[in-house]
Amino acid sequence: LHTATVEAKPRSRAEFTLGETVKVISGALSDFEGEVIEVNEEAGRLKVAVRERKKTTYSIGETVKVISGPLSDFSGEIAEINEDAAKLKVLVSIFGRETPVEVGFDQVKKV
Repeated sequence: LHTATVEAKPRSRAEFTLGETVKVISGALSDFEGEVIEVNEEAGRLKVAVRERKKTTYSIGETVKVISGPLSDFSGEIAEINEDAAKLKVLVSIFGRETPVEVGFDQVKKV
């Protein structure tokens, strides 16, 4: 984890609470998510513990098994990789039809 001090805009800084998950919307850490660890109401700033993005070791066409969520235990082929969002589009067979489903990197394992 890394920490970053960010502006508490656009919503009222009094609305942020410790432990809340927030998304950084500007600056070098834009689009990263993190947890509020300090609120400085006077300065209008938050200190956020930012999670590192997981790097993918997956490739298109690779077979993976879904290990969590409503499609747990389904296997399928990776059709798309979105590294920024840490998500995969996997084609799983439901009732004999290939159905694209979006899952997080942490919701699948390699077969």
